Formats: sequence, structure tokens, C-alpha cells
Amino acid sequence: MEFAKKSLALACGVAFSAAATADYLDIAELDDSVTCNLNTDHEYCGGENNYITDVDGSLVESGSEVTIGNQVVANSDTPFTLTFTYLFKEAAWENSFWFQDEELFNTQNDDWEDQPSLTFTYTSGQGPLDFAFKSVTGGGDTLWTYNTEPSLNSQNFFTFQGDNFILLGLDDGGAGPDDNHDDMIIKITTSSVAVPEPGTLALLGLGLAGLVLTVRRRNDSSA
Repeated sequence: MEFAKKSLALACGVAFSAAATADYLDIAELDDSVTCNLNTDHEYCGGENNYITDVDGSLVESGSEVTIGNQVVANSDTPFTLTFTYLFKEAAWENSFWFQDEELFNTQNDDWEDQPSLTFTYTSGQGPLDFAFKSVTGGGDTLWTYNTEPSLNSQNFFTFQGDNFILLGLDDGGAGPDDNHDDMIIKITTSSVAVPEPGTLALLGLGLAGLVLTVRRRNDSSA
């Protein structure tokens, strides 16, 4: 694995601070990408997006411009935190969201309203994020939708650049297809990793040395 859980980073004394998502992620425009507006009469965005109609405070609205067929890419070689949040699903098929070969969320097993965000320290450098959607059809076929290999995809997802977040909306190709891109909605946010200053590390070392000396003295006096 090229990433570590946030809890491990915290245990090692690494602090996190807010930063704009654009400092670390971009949406790369590819040759075959399509731009359209949600909930409009469009070949790719014509269906009713239930995330918009059913959720108060949804992060997109009717008419929001999204792109289909683009890539989410890291634009920084500096490690940063990457957070995925499962926001919504409207699908009968089993859809799941994967990051670096690990399943994070599944529409059949998870209640999206109760799922916590999952945060990782990303250290893979610049390039497409290694995430994918997996769909299991009503007939049991397995279909993958990759961020890294858009040309292999039989389904698609939209990307939407918001205020310090990127939104992904999967259309799994079922129900017609209905082209509503609400079969699984994922939000991506980032934050910076603040490495302790050298002076802070020195103070930490002195504190640990003092603790060891105190323990030794207590052991000597009780011997």
C-alpha cells in the first residue's frame, strides 16, 4: 500500500491543517470528455438526479455543469491527506467505491447516512488517483469504472469541482440507462500534512530523555 491511515499518522505526531483541494487535486480534461448540465434534456445528463431532489443541502443543483470522462489527478508530490465521503445512492444494483484496491463503501452493505468519512495520507505523487467504482448487475455481471483507465469503462461518472471539494456521481448503466448519475455519490476533500518543526522535534527528544532518566532514577532508588 502507498498510503497510511490517518490514525497511524496521528499516532506518529503528524498534524493536519486545512488547505484548498485545488492545491493537491485537479480535474484533467481528456479528449473524449463531455460537459453537460444535470437534470436537463441531455444525452448524458438527462435523467432526474435524486441526490439533488431528495437531499436538503446537496452539493450540486439542477443545471450544475459537470464533466463526464475526465480524470481526478494529484498535482502535488508533497504528501497530503485525502478524505472520501459517501453521500448518497439511488440504485438497485450493488455499487461499491474502491481506492488503491481496497473497498471503502458498498451500497448494499452501508447506509450512506451513517457512514463516516475515510481519510488517508496520500504519498503516491502526481498522477491519476487510483480509485474505481464496481457495479454488480441484476444478472450478476461485474462492471468496473476506473479513474485511471477511462477508455476501459462501460459506465461513467461525472466530476464536479466545488468549493474545496470534488464530487463524483456514478451512473451504473441500469434502469434504461437513466443517465442520472446518482447511483453512488462520493465527495473528495484534501488537507495538508504539517511536519513538526526541528525545534519541536528537539523539545520532544529532550522530554523523552528526561522521562527515561526519571524512570531510571526511580528504579535505582528502589533497588
